[in-house]
Amino acid sequence: MVDPSDPDYAETKLVKHGERVLTPLFKELADWIAGAYPGVAVLNIYYDKVASTAKLVLPRLDVIFEWEDEKKLFCVDYGNFDPLKQAAIATKFKELLKHHREQSLDTNRLLVVFSAFEPVARLEAIWRVQPDQLAQLQSKMNNPAIWQIRGDFGGIGVFFYTDAQLKSLQGALKAECSDAYAEIISMYDEFGYFQRKPAQVTFDSKENFDKNYHGNWFYYDRR
Repeated sequence: MVDPSDPDYAETKLVKHGERVLTPLFKELADWIAGAYPGVAVLNIYYDKVASTAKLVLPRLDVIFEWEDEKKLFCVDYGNFDPLKQAAIATKFKELLKHHREQSLDTNRLLVVFSAFEPVARLEAIWRVQPDQLAQLQSKMNNPAIWQIRGDFGGIGVFFYTDAQLKSLQGALKAECSDAYAEIISMYDEFGYFQRKPAQVTFDSKENFDKNYHGNWFYYDRR
């Protein structure tokens, strides 16, 4: 689950809204995970099949937590999934399948992965902000030093024309821009996640954009 178009995100959103519940099998596995690894609560478990790098179609079990910090407990260095926890959960899942006499789910070379719902829900809210709303935000700022306000992966970027303006003006405008953007994002914040952690507002300049990224958003967004 990496973006709002993923089916496991859509299903988990229904769970979060209380419109869907875990099956008894997955609920039992979720409870076991919470008991085996204190400090986490499983929001959803999603089973599907995916193509591997070797062009094999493998079964996958996505264990979905609400918070990124919970997911991190199941990762090791460089963000890789903890193989011991993957193996333990795969083993428990297979035991439960036998106990429930469930034979429709393939577990041959089962891949266990871990996801977090909150970061994707935040991304969905950010994506739902319309370009005309950002244009209105820029108009509301009413500052001739602002060249452009545009959406990015974590929130918005406010661009001044020059580096000198960036250095001299960003401190005074930062709170104002952040508050105005928070008002917009609140319309799409279904679960109140931005109340806990405001959306990102970054500052840069057209001068830097033109000089170091050749005026190309493709290069800039991959910096």
